[in-house]
Amino acid sequence: MELHGFLSDESPTPGVAAHPGQGTKVPLYILGSSLFGARLAAQLGLPYSFASHFAPAMLHQAAQEYRADFDPQGPLAPPNATPWFIAAANVIVSDDDADAVEQRRLAEDRWLRDFLSRGGSTRSDEDLRAARQHPQGQQLLSMLDCTFSGTQSQVERGLDGFASQVQADELILVNMAVGEERKRRTLELLAPAPR
Repeated sequence: MELHGFLSDESPTPGVAAHPGQGTKVPLYILGSSLFGARLAAQLGLPYSFASHFAPAMLHQAAQEYRADFDPQGPLAPPNATPWFIAAANVIVSDDDADAVEQRRLAEDRWLRDFLSRGGSTRSDEDLRAARQHPQGQQLLSMLDCTFSGTQSQVERGLDGFASQVQADELILVNMAVGEERKRRTLELLAPAPR
């Protein structure tokens, strides 16, 4: 509510003005990874973006509750407000299946390494293999359940099914390919996809 005030014509705090934001009326979105965020967005009448690219467990329930509870007369709802649900997904697009499988493994290894390395120590390939077998490692990998990897047509079909399943009005995609060349290739292969 305060941010909305700072971006509108009159500051909610006398003597405090947002520069250059005051008067811009920038549209607000709620970004969250929980049911709280979905409920808040619905109550306020705002669009909701769910961080399913790393927190997929509550995605379906959040989408349902947001749509069911959406208040078009909420205190921050724009005129003629309707629910607008955005879901996030990770993507890795390759020219062939074998490369896609390898890119997915590398992305998962990077994900595990990032978590296991907290505290300063780097983890070896042997540590990563062990982590994949451990319940906590499997739990970390389950955070990537909304990852679509494969060839262009496979990823497009996956994303279409994903969007349909959660009735997403929009998708936010996170490029998880490893290395600049592979990231660029993912973008090149996704770019011509009709939406």
